[in-house]
Amino acid sequence: DRMECLNLVNKRKADFMAVDPEDMYVAYKMNNQDFAVFSEIRTLEEPQAEFRYEGIMLVRKGSPIASLNDLQGKKSCHTGYGRTVGYKVPITKLRKHGIFKLDSDPTLPAVERELKGLSNLFSQSCLVGTYSPNDEINRSLKKKYPNLCALCEDPAKCDYPDKYSGYEGAIRCLVENGGDVAFTKVIFVNKYFGLPVGNNPAAPATGTANPDDYEYLCEDGSRRPVTGRACSWAQRPWQGYMANGDLRGRYAKLQEVLKEAYEAGKTYSNTDLAKRMLVKKDNVVVSKDDPVLPGEHLTRAQYKDVIARPGPYEHTTRFCVSDTIALRKCEVMRKAAFSRYIRPQFQCLLKSVEECAEAVQKDEADVVVFRSEEYEIARKNNLGAVLYESSEANDVFVAVVNKDIKMDLLKKATLNFNSNDPRAVNAALFFNEKRGIKSCPGDISSTDNGLVKIVKAKDLKDDGDQELICQDLSRKSLQDYKDCNFEATLPTAVFVRNALDSNILDGIIHSFSEASEDFGKNAPTEDVFELFGEFEPGFKNVIFSDDAVKLVTSSNAISTFDETHYNKLRSVVNKDIKMDLLKKATLNFNSNDPRAVNAALFFNEKRGIKSCPGDISSTDNGLVKIVKAKDLKDDGDQELICQDLSRKSLQDYKDCNFEATLPTAVFVRNALDSNILDGIIHSFSEASEDFGKNAPTEDVFELFGEFEPGFKNVIFSDDAVKLVTSSNAISTFDETHYNKLRCISE
Repeated sequence: DRMECLNLVNKRKADFMAVDPEDMYVAYKMNNQDFAVFSEIRTLEEPQAEFRYEGIMLVRKGSPIASLNDLQGKKSCHTGYGRTVGYKVPITKLRKHGIFKLDSDPTLPAVERELKGLSNLFSQSCLVGTYSPNDEINRSLKKKYPNLCALCEDPAKCDYPDKYSGYEGAIRCLVENGGDVAFTKVIFVNKYFGLPVGNNPAAPATGTANPDDYEYLCEDGSRRPVTGRACSWAQRPWQGYMANGDLRGRYAKLQEVLKEAYEAGKTYSNTDLAKRMLVKKDNVVVSKDDPVLPGEHLTRAQYKDVIARPGPYEHTTRFCVSDTIALRKCEVMRKAAFSRYIRPQFQCLLKSVEECAEAVQKDEADVVVFRSEEYEIARKNNLGAVLYESSEANDVFVAVVNKDIKMDLLKKATLNFNSNDPRAVNAALFFNEKRGIKSCPGDISSTDNGLVKIVKAKDLKDDGDQELICQDLSRKSLQDYKDCNFEATLPTAVFVRNALDSNILDGIIHSFSEASEDFGKNAPTEDVFELFGEFEPGFKNVIFSDDAVKLVTSSNAISTFDETHYNKLRSVVNKDIKMDLLKKATLNFNSNDPRAVNAALFFNEKRGIKSCPGDISSTDNGLVKIVKAKDLKDDGDQELICQDLSRKSLQDYKDCNFEATLPTAVFVRNALDSNILDGIIHSFSEASEDFGKNAPTEDVFELFGEFEPGFKNVIFSDDAVKLVTSSNAISTFDETHYNKLRCISE
């Protein structure tokens, strides 16, 4: 996507790229001095125009509007809600001049504060569009502020299509329907009044009004005739091509080649690539004599503040993620979203999964995204889901068999599914449950020649011999997957703390929904940033699932499966696990945590399985969970396995654990002078007493814990609480045993 292209151009892994003005803004913020816009993509209609379009205010000649202040109480005509020229530009500029103000009522949702402010500024308007993605809220807002729709052709509907909406419709609203000011583009003023456009001779007017009766209102309150040069208060730059600084001195040759390539691209068979290069039949590439820095380019157009407009939200959405690759994606999303006017803006925080949940609960963060297997962490911290991933309708798991398989065989038939896919495993567990077979994630198995195939509906190929098995074990055709499937996975969801302030909640839902609308699958600007799909080569399902298409507010967007049933289906009921199964059971542990790996190695050793760090593996559906005792949640069905493979309750972790990691330690040389040794021990012990966990002056300096965002376990372990002189403070594990366990040769 373009966000990645910006990074590649900046790092000299690419030379140039096609950009929108919003991408120029990201480049300006990234490294302005190292980018240059060297060619523009203009229309054949206006190849000489400096800007793609110019936002203007059109008024009647002789009207009593002598300054921006005089707009108070007047009747306004807009292209549409949320649109650039008819909404974002006037809101931004009028707010900058103190003419427009957000309503001061803090109890109102942010969007409503902006709409109410507009309703207070103008006596009547035509502002069509969708004020809220929620139909009920949309209708309610239009009913509450009817003056915003009073000048429309259909005030009750106040939506597209409307005679008085759009660029030309805003002019008609002024000319034909009693408006006082229209916010629109210069080119449509020229077309409406039959004036020349670019180098083209005047065409027949689309309206019947006399251009001499109308004038441009300038930002300083002066007027200009419609027949002359317009005074614009914001111009949208053309799309163009931007390169890094290494191309300085070589632009001319590239510009000529690019012109030829662009024309050839109009007939190129690879239409997707042509689209990504912004090739359109009605456009032409125009070289810039003097390539310009993106920041200067936007400033010249007075467009920088339009992109950076604060919007109605006065807070940021603090988004907590739990690994560095997720942090990178969050930062890219933050930049892309801000440049595309998505507010409130995002702020990215990095903590562990558990710490993210705690941070949201403590109001140190606002949002965390959890997968189905992490819902339990959310519930433990009193978090609630507000948005859910939604997938394609055919992205559900189904059970498929040959039509000649009889019921008695079906109830004991072997299964064929992808055991590495948690969703497939869940579907297989659900299928077993429905046919009366009790199974757990660790003991359900797949065979290559299984009679029942658990697959995604979108991967089905109808050969006429197969049919679906439904949850009541009835059968249907392959096309009936919507109401005949075994999808049993909860959707990845956006979680917030319960009892969140309604305005902040509204902002969170708004910003994520807008990001989904702009950057989701097949969204209009998906090529700018892909919210779903592989983020970087080899990094799949980062924050969100690759197969998701959008975020929705309805719960359980993937299926009708409920959370209680999911937990029951996935539960590892250790008390039912027999010794023969325990000795060969799969493991579930954090393979990125050395302490967890060591504990898993120790557990294997105690059950007679020889393993080394490089060959021990974790599976999402492992029967034995290797976890920290502090993260346990007693549901009454689980118990601990001790080193002699006996069992104890979850409260007995002190003498029933598999801790196998030597503690981080302070080392000195042997035979050190006793006074120096005493000083070393004293200074570190004092530091621990003063700055350790829960120490009296821990707020002065934290000896343990994350040092800077993203930098964990610096010098000491984040989870440590103090330094002590007794050896092996974490466990009774000895160094020789540790080396043996880690397969370290003497």
